[in-house]
Amino acid sequence: MLVTVGARQTPSGTRPNREGLERPVPLELPGRLLEVRRKTYTREMVAQTQNPAYRPASPFFLPEINYFTPPDTLTMEIFAMAKDGLSIIFVALGITVVALLIALATKSPPVWALFVLFLLFTAFSLYFFRDPERVVPGGNGLFVSPADGKVIEIVEEDNQYMGGRARRISIFLNVFNVHVNRIPCDGTIDYYQYYKGKFMAAWDEKASLDNEQTHIGINCGEYKILVKQIAGLIARRIVCKAREGMSYKRGDRFGMIKFGSRTDIFLPLNMEVKVKVGDKVESATTIIAVKK
Repeated sequence: MLVTVGARQTPSGTRPNREGLERPVPLELPGRLLEVRRKTYTREMVAQTQNPAYRPASPFFLPEINYFTPPDTLTMEIFAMAKDGLSIIFVALGITVVALLIALATKSPPVWALFVLFLLFTAFSLYFFRDPERVVPGGNGLFVSPADGKVIEIVEEDNQYMGGRARRISIFLNVFNVHVNRIPCDGTIDYYQYYKGKFMAAWDEKASLDNEQTHIGINCGEYKILVKQIAGLIARRIVCKAREGMSYKRGDRFGMIKFGSRTDIFLPLNMEVKVKVGDKVESATTIIAVKK
C-alpha cells in the first residue's frame, strides 16, 4: 500500500533544510485529510538511501524516496500486504466485527472470549501476510534465496529436471517468517508441476518427497535450477503464479505458501554455496550461491 505525502519542492539551486526540522504536512487519504509530521530529508540522508547496503530499520514502516515521481512528492510504504492473504484477512475481520457486536448486545463472557480469539487471529493474519520490499543484489551468476527462513539441509541428490546430480538447499519457514516466494535468478519457466500429497511437518526429511508441493523449473540460459514449494503440517494452501513460458527477474514474486512451510532449491553442482545449515536467510536478499 503506497501513500503519497505532499512535500514542498526545493527551489532550484538552493540546499534543503540541513537541520532536520519537523513540520506538519497534509496526508490525503480517500474521504479525509489528516495532519502528520515529516522530518526534512537532507542531502546526506538522501545519499544514504541510494547506498545498495541501505535497509529500512523496520519492515512495518518503510519510508523511501521514489526518485521516479515528481520532485514535490514523497512516497512512503507503510504496510505492504500479500494480495493472496487479503481474503483470509477480510473474512477474519468480518467475523471479529460480528463477534464484537454480539458480545456488546449479549454481554456474555464466552462471546467476549470468542471475540478476543478472533481479534488475535486477525492481528496475526495481518502480520503473517506482510510482504515487505527487498533490496535485490546485482551481479552475474548470483542466486538469491527463494524464501525467508532457516536452512535445515544441504545435500546432493539425483534430480530428473536437472538431468543428473544436483545440490538441494532446504529452507524451513515457521509461522513468523514472511511466506512470499521469490525467483532466485533471471530466467524463463520451462517446467511446472503440481503434486498432491501428504501434510507432514515441513522439517521432516520425507516432506520433500511426500508432501503436497509445486515444482517450477527455471531456465537461466547457461544452467537450470528447480524450486519446490512444499506444504507443511499447518500449511494447506500453495499459491504459485509461475507457469511455463513466463519470464522473471531475480527477486520477482511468484507465489507463497500459507501458514508454515518449506522451500527447496536445486542448484548445479558447479555452484559455490554461500550458506550453511542453521543460517537464517531472506528471500530476494540473501545470496545462497554463486557461479564458480
